[in-house]
Amino acid sequence: MTAAAMERQQRNLWRDDRTARAFWSQQEAPAYRRLLRDTLDWAAPAAGETWLDLGCGDGALTAAIWKRTGGTVSRIVGVDVAEANAHSYDMLRETLRPAPGGRIAFVHHDFSEGLPLPDAAVDHAVSGLAIMYAE
Repeated sequence: MTAAAMERQQRNLWRDDRTARAFWSQQEAPAYRRLLRDTLDWAAPAAGETWLDLGCGDGALTAAIWKRTGGTVSRIVGVDVAEANAHSYDMLRETLRPAPGGRIAFVHHDFSEGLPLPDAAVDHAVSGLAIMYAE
């Protein structure tokens, strides 16, 4: 294997905004929609809870938690290694009803290196297809 090939193999492409953008459309696939429904049914988000969405991408799971609870969750923090998702969260906050204000946040962070919040700050953590990519 060449040195360039080894470098490509070792580089974490999840940090690249282009990789993040490539996955934004996955939520249109029927299998993803089914997985999202099943994840929400399993997680059973409820009013007053604080959620951590690990590897949040553009916020599909965050939006689903918000909608499932009618905006009654206390807070949702999306965490992703790709900074491009910050803009998606800005747009998400503008479109959700009831308006979340500061109750939906995005944190640019690699959760392979630990969580950006203390355990006591959240009630539940969820990850849709991202946790398996953590180093």
